[in-house]
Amino acid sequence: MVVNKFSLNVIGGYTAGVDGLELGGLFNINRRNTKYLQLAGVFNLVGGNMSGLQIAGVSNQVLDTVKGVQIAGFINKAESQVSGLQIAALTNKAQVLKGVQIGIVNVVDTSAGASIGLINIVRNGFYKITLSANDLSNTNVSLKTGTHGFYSTLLMGANISAHNKMYSFGMGVGHDFMFSDHLYLSTEAAYQFAFTGELDDRWAQAKLLLNIQLAKYVSLIAGPTYNKYSYTGSHGGYHRKFRIPDDAKGDGNQVKRWIGWEAGLAFNSVFKPSAKVKKLRRSQDLFLGIATIVGWNWNSPPTYVVGSEIFIQKDFGGSMSGTLTGGYVYHSLNSDLARPSFFTHPDGRTDRYVDVAYKAIPLKAGIRTYASKRLYFAGELGASLGINRAGMLKTTYPDGTVDQTQYGRRNSFLYAVSIGYSFDNGLETGVKFEDYASFKYTKQFNLRFAYRFKL
Repeated sequence: MVVNKFSLNVIGGYTAGVDGLELGGLFNINRRNTKYLQLAGVFNLVGGNMSGLQIAGVSNQVLDTVKGVQIAGFINKAESQVSGLQIAALTNKAQVLKGVQIGIVNVVDTSAGASIGLINIVRNGFYKITLSANDLSNTNVSLKTGTHGFYSTLLMGANISAHNKMYSFGMGVGHDFMFSDHLYLSTEAAYQFAFTGELDDRWAQAKLLLNIQLAKYVSLIAGPTYNKYSYTGSHGGYHRKFRIPDDAKGDGNQVKRWIGWEAGLAFNSVFKPSAKVKKLRRSQDLFLGIATIVGWNWNSPPTYVVGSEIFIQKDFGGSMSGTLTGGYVYHSLNSDLARPSFFTHPDGRTDRYVDVAYKAIPLKAGIRTYASKRLYFAGELGASLGINRAGMLKTTYPDGTVDQTQYGRRNSFLYAVSIGYSFDNGLETGVKFEDYASFKYTKQFNLRFAYRFKL
């Protein structure tokens, strides 16, 4: 086998290596090193080093060192060092990072760079759960993962009050200025979505928090915050700070800025260094499973979701699996809260357009990546085949006669991201965000309970 300067593979190719440009309709597999540019519709696999730019629709895997950029629709993985940039919609993995990772989940053994994502598992880093209060919400929980040089934060908060309710969620980033192991200053930036009757509020913060270690795993945090809050007006029972008089509504978002405070307790821990272990999943493993989902739509008006799934999971070896899923889902909708629109014709007919409960058969293909033996992260793409359309047209005639006709889209593109845990006895549980992109009321957070068995 020879090292090619140019390799064009209509479906896929298997070569000793590439020192130039390689294009693959589905895949590229190189036994040794690859340089400069490698593109594939599904996956790239390099047995040696990769230097340059590597792009794939699903995954890139390099069995040695990456010097350059990896971009993948789902997963990037380097068995040794990454000196450069990894960008993936789902997961990035590296043994040693001397660069930047951007993805939902980033996993690295030793980091001298920055991992930017919802969850960062850095073996020489930390994870921290913080319980705090601030001048706007009295109950807040955050998860910080990364290193003191750079970490990401997941945020959830609520102001628990009978007449001043408020809920928020978002993410942020931060850096610690270390005075000692027991005293340091955290500088953080955060952005949250807030609910005060409508999910239209946006809350940006800059924080300066002093950390004082009280015990081995417990720290006291406190400090000032700068806040910028954009809002459209809170409803009755929600935060009074963001009420808008009726005569001022409809003028667009209002903005408040102020200096506030935050204080609380942080519970600290560190990730365990990884060890070389035997493969936990064999490439021939095939599973069949069934699942139940139940969830809640995050848009207004509130709706619930129930459904069931049947799925096949194929392990590809290492930490990656593929899934094919089909099922049934029911999106409820209270039509009285769905803000119907009206149109009156010159002849006296009135059309009333109302969104209705949507029933569909979702079909999805996905990728799972395991961060440990049982904890996995997953991404799915697919389509929903509607059993009914998502809207109803009610026409009322002057004589009182009423006609009803379904209208609107029936089918939709859908995507989902999830985190789950697989038990040894075949049970699985997890949390999933799923969106049927063509419809307004189908962005949802679901709980998933499943059972699978090996074929």
